[in-house]
Amino acid sequence: MSVQAPPRRVIERTPPRRRVRRQSVWHVIVWPVVKYGALAAVIVSLAVVVAVRVARPLKLLNRESRETARIAADLESLKKENEALDRRIKYLQTPRGAAQAARKLGYVKPGEIMLVLPPEPPSHSKKAPGSHR
Repeated sequence: MSVQAPPRRVIERTPPRRRVRRQSVWHVIVWPVVKYGALAAVIVSLAVVVAVRVARPLKLLNRESRETARIAADLESLKKENEALDRRIKYLQTPRGAAQAARKLGYVKPGEIMLVLPPEPPSHSKKAPGSHR
């Protein structure tokens, strides 16, 4: 015969109750407001810094593009003026153009008589003769 050990009694232990500590108003209300307010202030500050750092180059880029457009327009205008002057030079190198330029300077061909008319006096009224108004 064998000897058996008596059955062991299992005693269930419940965990000790934790004492529920009431949190103060500081921990419930004030601290989260301070914490998230500071976080929001940091985020806003970073956003402002980034916006300023991005806005300045964009402003400069806009100014430079306007300046580039203005200079391109000036260049186009000067090219047209240069073409007109080149045409004028070619015309003045012809006998007809040289003669016309000489006449504007007061030169006459041999055998021609130059007539110089006095300028008309400025008239203050342009009324037709015979009108009484």
